[in-house]
Amino acid sequence: MRGKAWLLFIMVLLLTCITGCTNKRELNELGIAMGMGIDSVGKKYKVTVQLVNPSEISPKTGGGGRSPVNTFKATGTTMFEAIRRLTTESPRKIYFAHLRMVVIGEDLATKGIAKVLDFISRNPEFRPDFYIIVSKGKRAESVLKVMTPIEKIPAQQIFTKPRTSEKEWAAAGTITLADLIKSVTSKGKKAPVVTGIRIQGEREKGNLQESVERIDVPVKLIYTGLAVFNKDKLIGGSKPRI
Repeated sequence: MRGKAWLLFIMVLLLTCITGCTNKRELNELGIAMGMGIDSVGKKYKVTVQLVNPSEISPKTGGGGRSPVNTFKATGTTMFEAIRRLTTESPRKIYFAHLRMVVIGEDLATKGIAKVLDFISRNPEFRPDFYIIVSKGKRAESVLKVMTPIEKIPAQQIFTKPRTSEKEWAAAGTITLADLIKSVTSKGKKAPVVTGIRIQGEREKGNLQESVERIDVPVKLIYTGLAVFNKDKLIGGSKPRI
């Protein structure tokens, strides 16, 4: 009888240790990242995230005239440092589970993306189902600042466009994190290939809401061919303009 009492006491004690939600995350405390841009600044990484403004995309509230997304950026000697530094600028903890698109700057792609791929693949906050593209001629940061027509969230439109283009025209395609890592680490003769994207028009006007309120949008994001890699380094990359 005494042994059963001790067993019951231990079971109750264990239950107190496993109950509760110590790592819960309230939705109103999170910044949902839909897009992330990674650029090279000297020997450092510059990370830009595109966060959703929930009140502006909700059909019930109708919006208050503000931008449906906001971008925040930070620089660090490593990807980890840059992402952690984002908390000094973003008012909310950044949540990466709904990430749709990662844009890699051409300058960084030329130097090599192995460390970037390794960090993201090992980080449990990231799901592996987002697409990866290379920004041509401009920094990845600039691509994430361009407002897009039809879709309120630019990263979402960037995500859906290559899938449509891949079906209709083979010059553009999609590649996920897992596929790119597999291609980079493969010992075969097939080179890794990533879709390229560029800004058409005056970049400065692209981050204005008024630019998508016109019939003929003055600034557009255009998928332009493919970026070919030799292992983890882009072949024939050029210095991107700001």
